[in-house]
Amino acid sequence: MKQSTLIIFLVIFSLLFTLHTARVNNQSKHGRKLMSKHSIHSAIGVQENLMITDYTKGGDSGGPAECDGKYHSNDKFLVSLPTTWYNDGKNCNKGINISYKGMDVIAVVIDECGGCSDDVLVASKAVWRGLHVPESQWGDEIQVIWSYVN
Repeated sequence: MKQSTLIIFLVIFSLLFTLHTARVNNQSKHGRKLMSKHSIHSAIGVQENLMITDYTKGGDSGGPAECDGKYHSNDKFLVSLPTTWYNDGKNCNKGINISYKGMDVIAVVIDECGGCSDDVLVASKAVWRGLHVPESQWGDEIQVIWSYVN
C-alpha cells in the first residue's frame, strides 16, 4: 500500500513540475521576466509620489481614459499608472490599494500617464479625499504606498 501511494505521489509531482516548467518556458519565450518589477511591487508595496488629475471632459487629464476611451467622474476612486506600470493596458481595471498616513483606499486603474516617471501615481479627487488629504494640499505631491489588490 505504501509503495502505491509513493508512486501516485511521484506521478502527481512529476505532472505538476512539468506543467510549471512549461509555464515558465512559455513566459520566457514571450519576454516576460519571472520576477518582474510588477510582481515585486504587488508583493511588498511601492512608495510613489501621488499627483492629482481631473478625469472629466475638459479636465487636465489630457483626454479620455486609455482603458475605455471615456471620461470619468472625479467622485470615483480612479488612478493613472506610468507607462511601465500601465503595461500596454494589461493593468486596466485592476484595483490597487493606496495608503497614506494610516488611511487606505482602493482605486481602479483607468488610464496611462505617458509623461510620468515610474515613481508617480496620478489619482482622482476622490482618492485624495478618501486618504483624508486636506484640500489645501491637493496638487502637492505626497508620498503614498500602493500595491495591486489580489
